[in-house]
Amino acid sequence: MTDLLKNPIFNDETEAREWLEGRVWANGRVCPHCGNADQDKITKLEGKAHRPGVYQCNEPACRQQFTVTVNTVFERSKIPLTKWLAALFLMTASKKGVSAHQVHRMLGISYKSTWFLMHRLREAMRVGGLLPPMGEDGGAVEIDETYIGRVKGVKMKRGGSRHDTVDHSRDARCNGETVITTNIVPRNICTVIWRNLISTITTALRLAWTMASAPKSWPRASLASA
Repeated sequence: MTDLLKNPIFNDETEAREWLEGRVWANGRVCPHCGNADQDKITKLEGKAHRPGVYQCNEPACRQQFTVTVNTVFERSKIPLTKWLAALFLMTASKKGVSAHQVHRMLGISYKSTWFLMHRLREAMRVGGLLPPMGEDGGAVEIDETYIGRVKGVKMKRGGSRHDTVDHSRDARCNGETVITTNIVPRNICTVIWRNLISTITTALRLAWTMASAPKSWPRASLASA
């Protein structure tokens, strides 16, 4: 993994910028302010007065300057682009994920900067912003719970104690006896009653869904109309 970080885009700012331009502007430069894609109306600004990679839109109604990082997670960041790309590579290439502490040690930047950087990248990787409701097209959904923490004033018992419930609704696809879990949506439930459970579950599901394992005591009319 360390050897792979010797790629020029992880060590040279010019190489990193040109690599990003080739991905963001695969079909030619586009002004992020007005959407102008006419290459004859976009000028690269060069000279001592301008930093590398700055362009100007020559549309009369725009005339704004921009770089490839505008309207991306890299915009207005003081962290070098090489560090951004290296962190992105580590996050996507690690089979079991990578911690902020490990990235901070490998890239030689502060833990605070690494934490900020990785949260921005994770936000950019989310599916269309917030995850869509589960159970689309009649898909199966697995719902589990776990207990975290303890109630104030209640003594710890050997082997466990009372906790708040956290419901984990998972988008699952069944293949024989194998259940493949895709998206996971955790929710905290302080008072475990069926009304709270139904409200929490239905926010993560499509309207057209079935809950085969729901207890008979749960009113199915509420499930259908939620």
